[in-house]
Amino acid sequence: NTNMRAYLLVFVQILSLPFTSPCETDDCSCGDWFYDDCGQHNPSQSLHTGDIGECLATCQLFASFGQCNFYIFLTNPGAHDNCLLFNSDSKTYLETCPVYGQPLYDSDGFVLMENCEKVDKVGCKECHNDNNTPCGGFRSLDCLVEHATVAHFEDVSPKEECAALCRKVEGARYSVYYSESYLCEC
Repeated sequence: NTNMRAYLLVFVQILSLPFTSPCETDDCSCGDWFYDDCGQHNPSQSLHTGDIGECLATCQLFASFGQCNFYIFLTNPGAHDNCLLFNSDSKTYLETCPVYGQPLYDSDGFVLMENCEKVDKVGCKECHNDNNTPCGGFRSLDCLVEHATVAHFEDVSPKEECAALCRKVEGARYSVYYSESYLCEC
């Protein structure tokens, strides 16, 4: 489980996954990836909105005239300008984040990956970026993983290898990869 302090809406197409057993644990869907320590990025616009829905509507309005590709909604109560609009590429933004967390399986037990070409495609569900939907999709920023680490590995690279290692650990449902230290936690 994670406590979310900020939400990042990016171009992500969520696959149509069967929802017969919905994910209620924040560790088993395409929307449960998170990124952290993304550094300082300057938004093209920053303003105050009442909630995340209003921030989304504002991004969509700005996107209609080419001025918003993704947004970040800040949930910390001290932030007056809680809706940050970005006209840059969301993929470039996310690539600057040295901490990367991802669920290992969906609620039906299928492997979740950004790109299933790197694993056996049978039993793999792909959660990939789609640049055709401005202000769409969902990724979490600055999250806190509340469960204790069940395993860790050093000198791991890249992040996909971290997820592969964690899938071999009994009871692991989530992997967190620290690209600056090459540390992997399950």
